[in-house]
Amino acid sequence: MMRRVREINNELTANSIRCQICTEEPKTQTTYERTVTTLSGDRIIRFRKKYCRNHGLINRETLSTIQKICPRKRTFDTKVIIAIGFLRWLFNYQREEIQLLLESRGIHISTGEISKLSEEFLLRFYVLHKKHNSAKEGMTGFTIDSWIMPSESSEYIKPFLESIRDKYRKPLAVVRDMSEQIHISVSEVFPGVSQQVCHYHFVRNLGDIRFKHLYQEFRREILKTNALARILALKKICMDGISSQDRIVMAEHYWVMLAIEYVLYPRERKSDYPFVLPYLEVMNRLMEVLGMLKKIVMWTSLLNRSMIGLLCRYRTCL
Repeated sequence: MMRRVREINNELTANSIRCQICTEEPKTQTTYERTVTTLSGDRIIRFRKKYCRNHGLINRETLSTIQKICPRKRTFDTKVIIAIGFLRWLFNYQREEIQLLLESRGIHISTGEISKLSEEFLLRFYVLHKKHNSAKEGMTGFTIDSWIMPSESSEYIKPFLESIRDKYRKPLAVVRDMSEQIHISVSEVFPGVSQQVCHYHFVRNLGDIRFKHLYQEFRREILKTNALARILALKKICMDGISSQDRIVMAEHYWVMLAIEYVLYPRERKSDYPFVLPYLEVMNRLMEVLGMLKKIVMWTSLLNRSMIGLLCRYRTCL
């Protein structure tokens, strides 16, 4: 994009000395300058704005290109906004982690600005995708058509399906979610065509109906034990042993800290019931770590090391 700005500006400088409407020479000119922060660091954009006496700015195409790179009253270009949005919402990075990553590329940004840009990313994404129904070709997965609909009512779905029918004729089958309105609309527009329920939506609905209350009860019982809070508190104690002169003691403190991180990590992931069950994963990891911990405690006791107290304390938390 930056290269495109220079190309347009050079072309206009060489070929558009005169107004394209009245062919008169520019009456006045001013210097336009902006500092834009890109993923490669700060870049200064500078060019001469030339004005026709009768028709105003001549090289407005250059200005338009710059505003596509970085909107007005903004410092960061659109690629920075997209990068922050993906890191924040797709990879679940915290603001401070994003800040460190950007600073490693020479981009200095506050956590408050990261919050604003991540919200702007969501807003732009929302505008593009809100209530956006689409149709995909089954063999390739290509989206062949899509409409923005106020709701999943049959009165909006039927015209969409009719347009698909008029363009591509009757399909061999229709894969849909479990919406009754979509079921009715497909039956009316494509009578006799086989309808298949999407496996993802089927499993999600089945999980909500049959097992969600069990998982919620399972989660409550885990939290009642306060085991996770005790494990987290133990992590602070481990920090004291890192400075030990005994390398085995220091290594075992590090092991306990890593084990705690490993056990608690699933809680940092967004729950996506019934596909992602953080507390079930926590319990599975607890049982896995407990087995390793028993072996380490036995080995440490044979060496008569002072670390056995800390390890036993971690085992008690489990």
